[in-house]
Amino acid sequence: MTNIKYLASFGCSWTYGNSCADIEVGSFRSLLAKKYNLDQISLGMPSSSLQSMQWQLVWWLKNTDLSIIKQTFVLVGLTGEDRTSWFNNQYKCDVSLPPWDKSIHNTMINPKEYNNIDFDAWGNIKKFHYVYSHCEELTQLNLDSASILFDSVGAKYNIPVLQFNTVATKKPTNIDTFYDIEMNDILLHEHFPPNDNHPNELGHAVIAEKLTEIIEANKLITYNSNSKYIILSC
Repeated sequence: MTNIKYLASFGCSWTYGNSCADIEVGSFRSLLAKKYNLDQISLGMPSSSLQSMQWQLVWWLKNTDLSIIKQTFVLVGLTGEDRTSWFNNQYKCDVSLPPWDKSIHNTMINPKEYNNIDFDAWGNIKKFHYVYSHCEELTQLNLDSASILFDSVGAKYNIPVLQFNTVATKKPTNIDTFYDIEMNDILLHEHFPPNDNHPNELGHAVIAEKLTEIIEANKLITYNSNSKYIILSC
């Protein structure tokens, strides 16, 4: 039996908490952390792809003490399988960004929204990717490779992992830690701000409630009456 003290969350803007007035209060990851009295390790980032999520996971594993890893509940909001990212070797340190965020995402290559990258160069890379690489087989491979990696972390360190689709539309193949949530079934019109495809605080509360149901029903973690922490159900 292992004490769980941390919640590490991975994903895109949905997991990060876009459209929440206070992401550290209203996001579903924050609501779960509060419910189970866990310290947050937030590794989600807007525009992330499944590829960059894997890089973030590897960075966390390499830069985190083993004792912390073994006391962590891993929450994974699987983003769109058609997204892609490239490592930016021209990255310049920006104190406002986490050290693991060195990616250029295909969703960033839009001059109307970002003005700090070379759009001619990255625009060509994006174009060639869609012409010569992007296909349905690749999108399924993106989803399977990411979900397998996160699943293996749970097995290696004997810690709970909960994966679910936020933006992803496909389902990973034979992943025990994947739980099927259809966002279209649980989120309503009022759960989104006007002209925004990110859930508001009400939507995040609905997602948190659904995740709690999965955690409790599958006994991923259970309360310990003798501790303020929760216990991994082995």
